[in-house]
Amino acid sequence: MHVKSEPGVGSTFYATIPIRFGGPTTVSYAPDEKHAFNADKIPVLVVEDNREALFIYEEYLNHSSYQLVAARDLKEARRALKEFRPSAVVLDVLLEGEHSWDLLQDIKNDPETADIPVFVVTVVDNKEKALALGADAFHAKPVERKWLIEKLDAAARGTSRHHILLVDDDEVSRYLVKNMLSQYHFRFTEVAEGQDAFRTAAQEHPDLVILDLVMPGISGFEVLRKLQASENTSSIPVIVHTSKHLSAEEKKNLGQAIAIISKDANSRELSLEHFQAAFKKAGIPFSSLRTNQEQHA
Repeated sequence: MHVKSEPGVGSTFYATIPIRFGGPTTVSYAPDEKHAFNADKIPVLVVEDNREALFIYEEYLNHSSYQLVAARDLKEARRALKEFRPSAVVLDVLLEGEHSWDLLQDIKNDPETADIPVFVVTVVDNKEKALALGADAFHAKPVERKWLIEKLDAAARGTSRHHILLVDDDEVSRYLVKNMLSQYHFRFTEVAEGQDAFRTAAQEHPDLVILDLVMPGISGFEVLRKLQASENTSSIPVIVHTSKHLSAEEKKNLGQAIAIISKDANSRELSLEHFQAAFKKAGIPFSSLRTNQEQHA
């Protein structure tokens, strides 16, 4: 780079760029195809084959309440839609070697996915076609972060996210439950001590409580008794999740719980089945948020 300058005339700046660059390169972020779900974040499916664009989306969603799940082709996108239910889909219609108009139509024609907002973001000015095929919004590339977050926030407000109060002093147990249920639209509040559980339930009135029994201070037995005794919290369904071997008398004392699930289940799949049945009793079915096992049954 050099400059040619003359007082009273002006300056001209020159830059020479080699056709082949032999210096160090910057490694772009490429999202892992294996989807690592974070139960505390809202999943957004981004169908985009350009690595630089995916990097920009990742930067946009960083430090937000959303997590990016990338699909670089239609096969990956369809698989991701079966694996979990995203809050929204950001769709590029020009993928390498294929168009995604059919995917947009399929999403909007399938009763299981029709209510998922789809935002078409592409270099082709096909706004009218996108909206005619059911897209909820259109933006020409490059997309602005403000526009994207506003659309995602609006989509999240229209999505019912059941609030689950998770009461357990074991951080690992809380993590395992959240991870197991991470593909569903649940919002978790975590409490590590029994004495905080009743106060949190009374203040936040969650849709469901998952309750451990053995905790420091007030036990899960006492938490359940207090929840049932208060008019403000008696209607909140409670699932007892414990590794404690219960006597007949203890099971009788837990009669107000809608289910008792052992932490010692033989497999993750069996444990998930128990939670599915318990959530159904609580009026929170998993029907539209199907697991892989259900999809392939």
